Amino acid sequence: MMQSADSFGYGLYEFTLRVNKPEPGGYALTWPANNVWPGPELDVVEFFSGGEPYGTIHWRGGDGSNQYQAYGFGRDIDPRQTHTYAMNWQRGYIDFYVDGRFEVRATE
Repeated sequence: MMQSADSFGYGLYEFTLRVNKPEPGGYALTWPANNVWPGPELDVVEFFSGGEPYGTIHWRGGDGSNQYQAYGFGRDIDPRQTHTYAMNWQRGYIDFYVDGRFEVRATE
């Protein structure tokens, strides 16, 4: 699931989903409005190989490379069950939530 972050800017983004095969490659994210990757990509949820969900912030490095920081949610969440993953993007920070429960804050 993708949404252009640049078009909407700050705010709350939510995705309600379940993942049949939680493995790397599954995600719900905002995509760069200019459709150029790597760019400002905010992943509300991605999955480690064991199925653990996490959020990621991607940006373009000075050499054009993909730079990123991942933020683990720090608790056992079964992605094969339906959950609402949310990201509250504000100036200076991004908060990640699962089912309305705060998980982690990313700061600049």
